[in-house]
Parts: sequence; structure tokens; C-alpha cells
Amino acid sequence: MKKNILNLLLLLILASCSEKIRVYTDTDSTRDIRTFSAYRWDEVKNLETANNPIYYNELNDKRIKTAVNNELQNRGYKLEDGESQLIAHYHIVINSETVSRDMTTFYHGARWLETDRNSYTLREGTLIVDLMDSKTNDLIWRGYAISVLDEFRPDLSEKMIQEAITKIFLKFPQSGN
Repeated sequence: MKKNILNLLLLLILASCSEKIRVYTDTDSTRDIRTFSAYRWDEVKNLETANNPIYYNELNDKRIKTAVNNELQNRGYKLEDGESQLIAHYHIVINSETVSRDMTTFYHGARWLETDRNSYTLREGTLIVDLMDSKTNDLIWRGYAISVLDEFRPDLSEKMIQEAITKIFLKFPQSGN
């Protein structure tokens, strides 16, 4: 009974961790992103969709592009179909890792200590947004969000994508043009 309660507690702790999104950004310090004013979307590569068809799909593509478009346009960047100064692209990376933890349980009576090894699979998802110079194809800016994934839940995809994109672009500068 106590063992089941401890396992349940461990699962609840892991589930609570999945709500947290860690965000990082990186920029080319020799380039000023504010000097750019227009962007276009690069095509999703077939290799990426083949490796991860659950997450790379038309629905998530639309969700990601809509969220990024809103963030960029709110900062004065224009989406253009033809030639533009920036190329936007995204990647989805899913990593799985088996994690083991020792759980020590104290009992009354003859057996007062027992250690169990619990293993679980931890899936971590990363959403990466890149902005590249369209003339040189050099990476100018990268933002990415990382979160533990409990399970793939389409009903939460839109909310998670929107939250991740909002956090990624939190400190993204206004266009100077």
C-alpha cells in the first residue's frame, strides 16, 4: 500500500514538472535583428516530417506559424511571400530517456527499510524557431522552448505551442524599420 502511494507521489511530481517550459534565446552578436523588417517562411524539410510525423503535421504547422507570425507582426516585422530579409524556420525535437530512481520506504516491525528502483521514460520536447539572413542563409537569431511531455495530447497542443512561442519571443526586439 505504501509502495503504491509513493509511486503515485512520484508520478504526480513528474506530472507537475511537465507544466514548466524553459526558454532560451541566442543571437549573432555581430548582427542587429532590428535592422530587418520582413520575413518569409522556409519550407518544412521532408526529412523532419518523416522522422517525427506525430508532431510535424499540418495542424501543428499552422499553430506554430500563426503564433510566430503574431509575435513578429506585433513587433513590426512584415510577412512577405517573395523576397524578404529574413527566413523563418522551426524544428521539433523529441528525446526519450529512461530514468531510474531509488525509493526508500520505512516500515515498522521486522523490516524497517526497503529500497525499490523505479524506472520511467521521460520524454522531453523542444520547439526551436530560427531566423536566418535570406541573402547569406546565416543564422541571426534562435529561440527555443523545452518541456517535459507527459503524453501527446492534441487537445493541449494549441495551448502548449502558444505558450512556448509567447515565452520564446518575450524579449524579442521591435523592428527598427
